[in-house]
Amino acid sequence: VLKLAKQAKRLNQFTDQHYKPSGQNFFGSFGEFIKTMRMSIEDGSISEEFLIWRQRKFKESKNSAFPGTWIFKTLPWRQLMYVADPSLVEMMAQIPPSSVAQGGFAGDLLELDTNGFKNGLVMLEHDDWKKQRKIISQIFHRKQLDQYIDTMDQAAITFTEKLSEQSSFSKTGSYEKSRLFVYEVLFKTIFGDSTAEVQTDKTYESIITTFQKLGEAINTKIRSLPLILLLKKIPLGIELAKKFWSPLREEQEHQVSRDEYLHKMVEKSRSELSQGFQNSDLTSILLQSQEKLGKSALSDAQIHSHLFTFLFAGHETTLAALSWSLFHLGENPEWAEKIKEEFFDLGGRMDRQTITQAKYTEAFIKEILRIRHVVDMMVPRKLIKDVSLPDGRVLPKGLQYIVDLGNIHRSEANFGPNPTRFDPSRFLEPKTMSDKSGKYGFMPFGGGTRMCVGNHFAMQLLKIAVMRVASTLKIDNRHNGEVKNQMEGVSWRPKSGSLAQKFSSL
Repeated sequence: VLKLAKQAKRLNQFTDQHYKPSGQNFFGSFGEFIKTMRMSIEDGSISEEFLIWRQRKFKESKNSAFPGTWIFKTLPWRQLMYVADPSLVEMMAQIPPSSVAQGGFAGDLLELDTNGFKNGLVMLEHDDWKKQRKIISQIFHRKQLDQYIDTMDQAAITFTEKLSEQSSFSKTGSYEKSRLFVYEVLFKTIFGDSTAEVQTDKTYESIITTFQKLGEAINTKIRSLPLILLLKKIPLGIELAKKFWSPLREEQEHQVSRDEYLHKMVEKSRSELSQGFQNSDLTSILLQSQEKLGKSALSDAQIHSHLFTFLFAGHETTLAALSWSLFHLGENPEWAEKIKEEFFDLGGRMDRQTITQAKYTEAFIKEILRIRHVVDMMVPRKLIKDVSLPDGRVLPKGLQYIVDLGNIHRSEANFGPNPTRFDPSRFLEPKTMSDKSGKYGFMPFGGGTRMCVGNHFAMQLLKIAVMRVASTLKIDNRHNGEVKNQMEGVSWRPKSGSLAQKFSSL
């Protein structure tokens, strides 16, 4: 109690410099947060009302010592600084890894799945994270990515063929086809399953449903965060909830199915390696590293966590970005034409040169990642010691902070007077963006040492898909004037039922 009281006193001394909501009580902004989350939940998913609430807090904050921040206080000793100032984000990115640890509620939500994220890059810290990051990085260097171009392209060609079959308006068809396309690429590149024709083979429906349900379970836990926190404080609370509360019980069932599938795929790759096969998928690379470094450096549990992390995160974010790409190709036909012409001007073939030189395509995708904030916040971090920033300001031990990507990417200071207008040309003319925002004014894959290790993989896949679709299909959208951005799973995508699309061959 004395330790918590001392920490609370130090944090309050620091946060007294910041905006505090009127009427703030012992629990700070937590009551207001819960009220906002209830307002945000539409049809079982989280709406942009949550982002708008955070945006309002930034505007209300009048702190001069740390502009572009506000404090979210849940308890006197648990205070979270939201940050949307690129210059401060850049300084925080330079904080030594030994001075920070996981913060916020990520651990409360994700560590319950012991065979999921727990041993992967999302949850690991310090030396453990550094060692695993080095191993994982092998799959995402340029030479390795080049080996995936043909796999991605063939899947993209099948994807356009499937979309062309949707000749009448449908509210679900394009999403389902996009989902299968992304899974096909991931199954082939992560597990080395060359026969995984997911877009045409229905035998994969069961395991795909399993991964989809695990994403929905995380969303449910986010919405039920106060209950999860309470259950964790009660002895055997989580274990009892897994028996009697259907969301946790069903999640556990899907986790078992997932674990069985991952074990099967790992053992398949292990068998192929023992027979002399030199495969280039993530599973094979991890097993080769395990053989070289030993299980003490890379255990089977860590391999399973890495595979699940990249399949889950890769699917969720790429699917969301692709869904918005299809929307904007239909909504902005002039950009679809630019991308089509660019692809054919570059030779109409998919190779490293085309992918690298497709500037219109890249600008189009970057604008989607910016304005649609597929991921709107980075994983919170917590200071485990006092930290002095390069400009002399000091952040106290115990302070937690989170980079608000959604508000950084919609800031007038960073993107001019019309930050909510869809305009990919801003990435063709960088001077249209604020010079002071720098590289931390646009960071859809995060920044600093913990930037998403799969960012080049994702951009390559999106470029290939967008070029193939734009050069092959005409997209027609039908909606009531607004297609809302809604959080489903752990990423933001078009709200279910708000958009109908049809496709025709050019």
